[in-house]
Amino acid sequence: MSEAITTKIARVAPAFWSQLLILSLFITATGGAWAWYHVNPPEIKTFWEFAPKAQLGQAHFTPIPVGQEAMEMLSSTNLINGRFVYDDKRQFTVFFGDWRARSAREMNVVQHTPDICWVGAGWTVVDKNLPSKVDLSLDGHKVPFVCRVFGAPRGDHQELTLWCTLVGGQLYDEGERFASEQDAEEKKEIRKHASARRRALEQFTRAVQHRIASDGSKQFARFSTTIRGDPVRSLTQLVEFGERWLELKSTERQKSMR
Repeated sequence: MSEAITTKIARVAPAFWSQLLILSLFITATGGAWAWYHVNPPEIKTFWEFAPKAQLGQAHFTPIPVGQEAMEMLSSTNLINGRFVYDDKRQFTVFFGDWRARSAREMNVVQHTPDICWVGAGWTVVDKNLPSKVDLSLDGHKVPFVCRVFGAPRGDHQELTLWCTLVGGQLYDEGERFASEQDAEEKKEIRKHASARRRALEQFTRAVQHRIASDGSKQFARFSTTIRGDPVRSLTQLVEFGERWLELKSTERQKSMR
């Protein structure tokens, strides 16, 4: 009888120690990750937030309804979509989306920027010898915005567009993912997904390096105008409009041991 019990214990012991080792490694890993972000972090991190204005002096704002299909895809009702028209007939189309941490999980903002959505709807990229990025002065800070020109599907006008994305309160680097929108669809898909994986890795590396865990919130601001005459003059007007329309707010957060 005792010999049978001894044999059974001998069989069970390796499995027990293996499970105990796995549990210990899990506790060490999760505890270490928590401590890295919460125990005595080395720096105070600035979190940014866009705040678009509802009124702009002499400009009249007209909201443009967002279709039901687009609303379902965007997974948010916290949207601004419309057009500012000045007395001198200058027009600027705007879109702004704000996804808090919970709803942000349902929406991949960076897959719905103009280089993907507009091109998918038939717009074409136009080279007007303008910079690919421009800096806007927002509340004393230089904020880089992506700059692109798109030709309308019917070919009746060209739209100069600026946009910027914030993820977890930090500027989101678009990289060179739209370097060749004219490529074949299969090649574009490969480039898009490869670039998305690269940027996700960059965000993770930055979070680990600075020991700041993102809250997952996202903001996306886009504004555009039709090019009339000199593209450089149109860009100057668009930048001036953006600097009036958007405010940049900042908060400083520091994780501490609880």
